[in-house]
Amino acid sequence: MILITDKINKAAGDILSSVAEVDFIETSQNEKIYFQVSETIANTETKNRELASLKLINDNYEKYLITSDKSFILDEDGIKFKNIIDWLLE
Repeated sequence: MILITDKINKAAGDILSSVAEVDFIETSQNEKIYFQVSETIANTETKNRELASLKLINDNYEKYLITSDKSFILDEDGIKFKNIIDWLLE
């Protein structure tokens, strides 16, 4: 989680944690980016749980699920899946 917090801090201004069951929300003047973090979503129940809180957010800002998984699925319902290593290297 520290690596994720550091990367978000470098990208934008404020970080709000534990709001609406989302792990992190990166905010800047006119933008928000939501981040949910899970070690793995290989289990369907875990994947559904991690996506559920992001799906409840009814705005058009970007939403990411960051995991250690390598997946060919790039998004679900507009929520982008990112491997943590790939994301950190962006």
